[in-house]
Amino acid sequence: MNEVCDSLSIARASLSLPDAQPLCALALVTDVEHATPGSPLPPPAEALELAPLRLSEALLPDIRLLAMLSVTLRANLETRPSPARLSDAADWLAARIAVLGLSHVLVSPAQLPTLDEANRRLAVLAERFGLSVSPAAPVLLPAALPVETGVLRAWCAAEPAASGRAAGLVDASRQAHRAARRRLSGLFATLGLAAD
Repeated sequence: MNEVCDSLSIARASLSLPDAQPLCALALVTDVEHATPGSPLPPPAEALELAPLRLSEALLPDIRLLAMLSVTLRANLETRPSPARLSDAADWLAARIAVLGLSHVLVSPAQLPTLDEANRRLAVLAERFGLSVSPAAPVLLPAALPVETGVLRAWCAAEPAASGRAAGLVDASRQAHRAARRRLSGLFATLGLAAD
């Protein structure tokens, strides 16, 4: 396994797509604490301003659901005690890719192994639940620039929220939630959940 080569081969393949659609940049606030009113740690304003579509993970519960499903597919929680933290960064990234339909994710060179593992877990989720999802390609952050905390910068082929450019963070997140529920309706039917 060579995470850098695996991620880079995905990136090269995505460059040669014949009918590549325009990409929509988005910024996802990834820490619920950052989205809580009155929090001492507001979301990094600069990162949010760079993307026309701004979303809050706190308003996208399907990300949490898929991250936990990813854990259950690889962990044997019945025969050993549960760890203090069930999910890891790759579970969450795989869930974000699936729920938002991300095609590209901004990562530092040190984060390439996490993206590679997230793409592997995404493939397991897709196979197990019949999801039609594709792996996300890396967009490398220059080594000289600091990694942003609390915000995931990514791109999707189509806006998850049709009017996300005009909507604020809350409205765009709600629209993205409804779009994800429609796109992943088969998964929710399999799990016996309403696709509201």
